[in-house]
Amino acid sequence: MRSRTVRNQERGCIVEPLEGRVLYHAGHEGLHIVGTLVPWTHAPIAPIVIVPPALPSLPPPVSPPAAPPVGSPAVPPPIAPNQPVPQEPGPTEPPGAAQPQFSTIQWADLRPSATPLAESLRGIYGNRLYLFGGFSGSAGPVVNAQYFDAASGAWTNIRSLPERITHAGVAQTGSDVYFVGGYVGNGPGYQQAFGSSHVWKYNFESDNYDRLTDLPRKYAGGGAEIIDGKLHYFGGYTQQRQDTNVHLVLDLNDPSARWQEAATMLTARNHMGHVVYGGRIFSIAGQTGTDEGLVTRRDVEVFDPATNTWSYVSPIPRGVSHISSATFVMGDRIIVAGGESAHNVQVREVWAYTPATDRWEALTPLPAPRFSGVAAAFAGKIVFATGGSATSNWLGTPVLATGV
Repeated sequence: MRSRTVRNQERGCIVEPLEGRVLYHAGHEGLHIVGTLVPWTHAPIAPIVIVPPALPSLPPPVSPPAAPPVGSPAVPPPIAPNQPVPQEPGPTEPPGAAQPQFSTIQWADLRPSATPLAESLRGIYGNRLYLFGGFSGSAGPVVNAQYFDAASGAWTNIRSLPERITHAGVAQTGSDVYFVGGYVGNGPGYQQAFGSSHVWKYNFESDNYDRLTDLPRKYAGGGAEIIDGKLHYFGGYTQQRQDTNVHLVLDLNDPSARWQEAATMLTARNHMGHVVYGGRIFSIAGQTGTDEGLVTRRDVEVFDPATNTWSYVSPIPRGVSHISSATFVMGDRIIVAGGESAHNVQVREVWAYTPATDRWEALTPLPAPRFSGVAAAFAGKIVFATGGSATSNWLGTPVLATGV
């Protein structure tokens, strides 16, 4: 076996070979650990060979607009740091509801989180943005769970995850959120298994976790969504970190149900964004490969459960990954915020896709580059939290055209 040095931003570390052992440098924390290499074996798994159909030629990348100057007559006054999100009367409009269009966003600081996080799993309930697990500094994957209350601006801890989970597919319906597969911490720091078959359900009302039917194999880095009482898991990679276009479905209304195969994705990918819009699943961008070998993607696939088929729609203007928890529906558009354009290259870009017109539009970018953040819309505004192992959080206020 050849020895080589591995640098990995996701795990915040450098690993070097050292005479039959490994030397671990814990990123910015200054921690150094020497460990002995132990042979590891696993049952052989047949590789998945993907032959995707040819994509149509893609238009050249488009640069996002620069942030507008603060104080412009069309821009509302900024919100002071550490203040709650201003609430508008009435509940937040449901996905797909008509709302005024915008391309300009004014960003302001919100109260920071207690610990730096990246790759956290997202939940949304009422005025609360939930963050489950993720990577946190030298601690690696954590079990911590918390929520940001948009009404009060406060952070509150909740019951911890049953495992140290990241990279799980996340889907939500009503007061339940589901975590499918993922990386699981199995030792100190960044020691982890790169795949899991576990499926967990968390209920926002009871603050409890329940274990559901396991996946048939161990996966991570894929997407999950729920349509008509069925939990879909798609894409990602195997425990050997091989890309897969797998698509599995579990009937949540049948306690005895097992995962069933469904139409596979057109292209194997991981770390993509995904939402349900108009009764269909949108899988957006992502990457093939991992770490130094990753290649970001631009193509967007849509799954129609009525026909059990995937199809392509217009690609995002620039390839991006690490957007799983920062892709969301706002009115009649799908928003993608931040991400990674190449290994260790974080971006500020914010994009909006309109399914009705099959068009992408660049919005005002984030205040700073950020990958693997957690974002959602609340009362017509955008909350973007953590990501990139940061504690800072932002509120985005859309600036409507005069007379709108």
